[in-house]
This record gives sequence, C-alpha cells and structure tokens, in this order.
Amino acid sequence: MFLDPSEPSFGGNIGIQLFSWRGEGSAPHVLDLAQTRPSYDLPTLPGLEEIILIEADIGVIIKPETASLNRITGKPYWNPSLRIELSFKSMKLRARIRWSEEGVERIGPASVIPITRL
Repeated sequence: MFLDPSEPSFGGNIGIQLFSWRGEGSAPHVLDLAQTRPSYDLPTLPGLEEIILIEADIGVIIKPETASLNRITGKPYWNPSLRIELSFKSMKLRARIRWSEEGVERIGPASVIPITRL
C-alpha cells in the first residue's frame, strides 16, 4: 500500500473492500494487477459483490520522518506495514489495525461499514 499525501483524497484514512462470491460454481481467483491505488470503484465480476468496507485512520502511523522520496517525482510517499484484524464477538464483526512502532506492538480502531444494495 503506497500513500501519496498530494492526492486530494488522502487524509490519513484507508479503506479495504471485502467481497463475497454469489455467482454460480466456485469462486474465481481475482487479482487486479493494473490497480496501483486503493479505489472504492473496483470493477467487479458478475456474482462478486462488495459486502463490507473496513476504514481506518492511519494518520498515527505515517509520520513525516518515515516518508520515502519518489526518485522520479521527488514527492514523499509512505509504505506503512500494518495488519487489519477482523473478529466476530457477540455475533458482530469487529475490526482493528495493528502495527509495530519502534519494536512496540500498537493497536488502533477501524470501522466496519456494511454495503447496502438497493
């Protein structure tokens, strides 16, 4: 995941889409090799439906001193190393993010947003 602070949509937030296969037969393996940035508008296959969006503010993880410079554009970018953890507690899906900061494990909140199809 590469984050570019010059993007208008960048605010320290990330969004991860979860999909469910509701088509005929077994689920196909899908990989979008052309996608270089997270997008809420991924093209989907018939039968593949977005069911949940996980959002987290990673502003606490990306700090100016941890930025790398793009050799071509000279702009800073971040490539944070984090995990998104999902769990079912009391029959409710919960999410959080986990990362390591100077050898210390940190945990932060994430939101589970159901996708409603009309």
